[in-house]
Amino acid sequence: MKKSPWIVCSLAALVVGQVTAFAQVSTTTVYSVTASNIFSVGKHHVAVSDSAVATFLDTGSCSVEVSGEDYTGSYTVSKGAKDVVLTLNAAGEAAVVSNVTALLYANGLPTNVTVTVKSIKFSKITLGKNGEPITPKAAVTDTVSGTLSETVETKSSSKTKTKSFSLKTLWVDWEKTSGVAF
Repeated sequence: MKKSPWIVCSLAALVVGQVTAFAQVSTTTVYSVTASNIFSVGKHHVAVSDSAVATFLDTGSCSVEVSGEDYTGSYTVSKGAKDVVLTLNAAGEAAVVSNVTALLYANGLPTNVTVTVKSIKFSKITLGKNGEPITPKAAVTDTVSGTLSETVETKSSSKTKTKSFSLKTLWVDWEKTSGVAF
């Protein structure tokens, strides 16, 4: 029986494809980072530092774990690998709100004050030619802003007092603990 060259080529392509798929391994890159929080409401300022772990999967998903909260989302690397943009998903945003609220209450905010977060913004992570975050340029910031509300009861009525707040976190000292550059 004569073997068809099309069958041989098709089988060879199938085997090579299976070996290639088997050889592909997902890559995880992990960085140890310092989170320096600066909180301000009017003239009241608080500064707190904490360690964090930033994890980037080659699938485009990422997480930043700080104070027991996981800020989850996705990331994209710019054309030419000059910077990385983080985008939080709903669970990541909820984790930020939870962490900000806990941080404010732990630093003297009365528990009867309601915290409302209005915006969360992350800056880009600047990368060097080697694909690693550049320090100090890699001092990524995230800014959380919102309002604090407190209802004050008087004899004849109740009044709600509201103040704006801003919490800026400086993510510094990016040290790769495992994985490959962006």
